[in-house]
Amino acid sequence: MRSNYFITGIILLISILSPYTIIAKSLDKLYVSLLTDKGTVYHTYPMNLVNIDNANKRLSVSKLKYDYTYVDSKDSVDILISVSYNILSKPEHISFDGTTSYPTSIIYIDNKDKRFIYRFQCTFPYKEWIKLYSSINHPFTVNLYCEDGTELKFSCPQKKWAEISGDFRNLFNLIDTAR
Repeated sequence: MRSNYFITGIILLISILSPYTIIAKSLDKLYVSLLTDKGTVYHTYPMNLVNIDNANKRLSVSKLKYDYTYVDSKDSVDILISVSYNILSKPEHISFDGTTSYPTSIIYIDNKDKRFIYRFQCTFPYKEWIKLYSSINHPFTVNLYCEDGTELKFSCPQKKWAEISGDFRNLFNLIDTAR
């Protein structure tokens, strides 16, 4: 009789903890955190967005590679972006879904195989970061505005969006709980 209670208790404990284990596994592949003297730093691993606007046929645009760095003592997040295309025209600012525009800071520009590789940074509010991942059905669009007037658009593939946005919402819950 006691062994039945023990087994039932173990099964109950596993069923209660299993959702948290699933969340933890998916978040392990999303970010790393570190406690520093300035607060907890959350850094996401690099991810890709695909070019969704091929209207400008003269450009050969790569995927946009990005990662975030957030320190919980600040109210802003830094996004680091890498992208390459075949013209020399620096990215000057970005917007998400065509809303507020944020200036970029160029980290470096490199030239390889007739392509220019741009690495740059942008800082925007933490609340904006949360808003980017709030939609379950529609991935956000990154609009990249270059100095010559070129506009590039990138987004997450629809088939990956539900999982990615869910992981980020779980990360935001973890950050807000840890504050």
